[in-house]
Amino acid sequence: MKYIFSLCCLVVLVSTTVEAQITPLDSIENLLENHPSHDTTLINIRNDLVHQKIFHEPDDSTLLSFTKETLKMAEELNFIKGQVMAIQRIAVIIQYLEGKPMESIDYYQRALEILSDQPRLRKYIPGSLINLANIYNEQGDHEKALELFKKLYREFKNNDVTSQRIARPVAAS
Repeated sequence: MKYIFSLCCLVVLVSTTVEAQITPLDSIENLLENHPSHDTTLINIRNDLVHQKIFHEPDDSTLLSFTKETLKMAEELNFIKGQVMAIQRIAVIIQYLEGKPMESIDYYQRALEILSDQPRLRKYIPGSLINLANIYNEQGDHEKALELFKKLYREFKNNDVTSQRIARPVAAS
């Protein structure tokens, strides 16, 4: 009887441990593998996957091409939010993972250009502005960086997350 009870406890313990090992990245990859159609949901899943991989698998050499493919798919569907998210992720990959901040500027500006005509997607503007300001600050163009940080403050000062993100680089300067 003790043997059966011990065996049952071991099975429960092992199954719980295995379930606990599933990460958000695994969940997104499962969604991607099982999504049947080429639609906006697929674009969102792909953009979420890239977002997770940027932080958890930054050495993945396929990230840039995968994200560019996601952008192309979003453009074919005329899915503006998906395009902006892919463009911003491309910029982040180039800026941080490839270490080429100046090359990422065009992507951030492209995202901002698209967002300027999309009031319902306004919440995605700070990400591009902050990263642009950080690039200019790191390159020594403090005047341009300050101009962008001021714009962020004027337009998004009531957004707590944005305010915190602005304070970090300004305090570090």
